[in-house]
Amino acid sequence: MSSFPFNSRRGRLKRPSGLVGRKKSSFQVFQEFMVPDETGAIDANRLLSKECFNEWVRSRNPKPVKPDQGFRSAMIGHLAGTVRRQPFPEEVEKNLLDIVRKKKIWPCFEGTSSTVGIYGTKVKGYHEKRKKSSKAAERLNGEVEAPLSSDQDRLTSYDLYKEEQDIAEESMVEINTEEIEEKCEPTIQTF
Repeated sequence: MSSFPFNSRRGRLKRPSGLVGRKKSSFQVFQEFMVPDETGAIDANRLLSKECFNEWVRSRNPKPVKPDQGFRSAMIGHLAGTVRRQPFPEEVEKNLLDIVRKKKIWPCFEGTSSTVGIYGTKVKGYHEKRKKSSKAAERLNGEVEAPLSSDQDRLTSYDLYKEEQDIAEESMVEINTEEIEEKCEPTIQTF
């Protein structure tokens, strides 16, 4: 019998769980480069270094057709904390956003034909969005309602919009049009 058992349900081979050279997630690669310096701060430039990019490419299987775009997508996904992406720690996010928002080619792509970063990015970071939504909730409700960490419990901009509409409807004053008509006499103009 083969050392790789056949999975009949999907029609392909299973990989043994202890297989050497197992694929690392993007975040695991990025964590290797999030090493604090002597002051305890994490240098975000290491995440955008050529070494980090090359390690990320080596960890991909199959190799990406457009590795520069894939790396950018993974980095932005972790910055924004999109679905199935673990967000960076707050201090790393802040430093990284300062770099990627600049209209400059990312350091890992300098000297190559890739133009990733030349136009900057307007992406909002995960912690940045969370702070903004909690401030908006505080403004609307008079108390802080921080969104929870799961994707389904996050406060969306649509939720905030609906809350603002509900508050606006509650505070609207009814106008008595009959009272206004009695006070105003109609004037007829003839030409």
